[in-house]
Amino acid sequence: MQNNISLASHIGDYQFDNLLLNAAGVRCSTTDELNKTLDSMAGGCVTKSATPEERAGNESPRMKALPLGSINSMGLPNHGIDYYLKFAEESSRKLIQRLDRTESLMPKRCRKVTSRL
Repeated sequence: MQNNISLASHIGDYQFDNLLLNAAGVRCSTTDELNKTLDSMAGGCVTKSATPEERAGNESPRMKALPLGSINSMGLPNHGIDYYLKFAEESSRKLIQRLDRTESLMPKRCRKVTSRL
């Protein structure tokens, strides 16, 4: 007998196919990197921490590889909150357009959630 394991979950009224998300960090700074995450099998996308204005972060070297991992002091380099808010708005519109095309195939519980986006 095959065991099917589901990673589906919900937070409040939001339904996720799975809750495997990227960690906020060095591979989620640009819209290109964030779109790659959205196009993957991840259940969602987490952006870098954002500051009110764009920030370059600390000078190099900012990371040191060690035998059991690494240590870093990046200094919160990011493109500023408006950059990430714009990405979220544009991504939401694209998601809604995709969902509109496939809504008839969606379970009713998901239709309720997408109507709130």
